[in-house]
Amino acid sequence: MAANGQRIHPAGSRSRSPHPDRHAAVPADPALDPSRERDACGVGFVATASGVRSHEVVGMALEAVARVAHRGAASTDNSGDGAGLLTQIPARLFYRDAYRLGLHLQPGLPFGVGAFFLPRPPEALAASVRMIEEVLAGDGIPFLGWRDVPINPAALGPTAFASCPVMLQVLVGRPELAPD
Repeated sequence: MAANGQRIHPAGSRSRSPHPDRHAAVPADPALDPSRERDACGVGFVATASGVRSHEVVGMALEAVARVAHRGAASTDNSGDGAGLLTQIPARLFYRDAYRLGLHLQPGLPFGVGAFFLPRPPEALAASVRMIEEVLAGDGIPFLGWRDVPINPAALGPTAFASCPVMLQVLVGRPELAPD
């Protein structure tokens, strides 16, 4: 087990690749130059082995995002691609918001949350929402309602704001035939 703050690397990750020619089939496109493989943005993963929720884990995850300064894909106008964290479902937040929205989340009963990045034009947004609800119904997944994701548009530069989608979360119940 790693000590607090110790970084864990997969076995062999610090050594040379055992397959030096593994990129031999890559086309001769300069954008796909194998020597630049490490230029790509990555994904970090921070968790406790016990699964216990902890602000320490969130703090470490925020540190990881901050240490990869290029991850925000920031342009000269402070626009970025929205790097962030994925956490466990904050159940209390969703129960609170569901109550405010008149949705029926029953404490103790399982629910799911789906995140969607949807088009801004009203007709396209309405068509997208309708399609999602139809797919859920067709798959026997109980639709409970929609939640607007709070955003701070003032934090966006003009480029990011111009392409900012509508962000919604759908709340769903457990399908009848789902195993316990």
